[in-house]
Amino acid sequence: MIQFDAASFTKLGLETAGFFKWESYLPSTNIDRFRGLYGPSPEICETVWIELQMSDNDDCHIGDDANPLHLLLGLRFLRAYSTERELAGMFKMSEKAVRKWSGTYAYKISLLLVDMVSD
Repeated sequence: MIQFDAASFTKLGLETAGFFKWESYLPSTNIDRFRGLYGPSPEICETVWIELQMSDNDDCHIGDDANPLHLLLGLRFLRAYSTERELAGMFKMSEKAVRKWSGTYAYKISLLLVDMVSD
């Protein structure tokens, strides 16, 4: 299992969005910025990350090659419905990669929610 905690999600998410001096701001400001960009808090991202790795549902499960940046990409897509070009710029990847990973993680997140609600 790939360990990635809330502090790591905060750093990755804010720096991906261009907030390179985020450590000089209050934690509450950073959480507000993060939530504005991705929806859930970094703590919830950590929980979703763990649940996706531990899921018994093969369609929902992510493996040892999973990338936390792809989870943030999927969350950003769900949050803002940005174009592939906008996401490609923000996440520094090709539009083809954005299409693949945003769709993959949006789907996996939706399956995870269904699994958690039905339990």
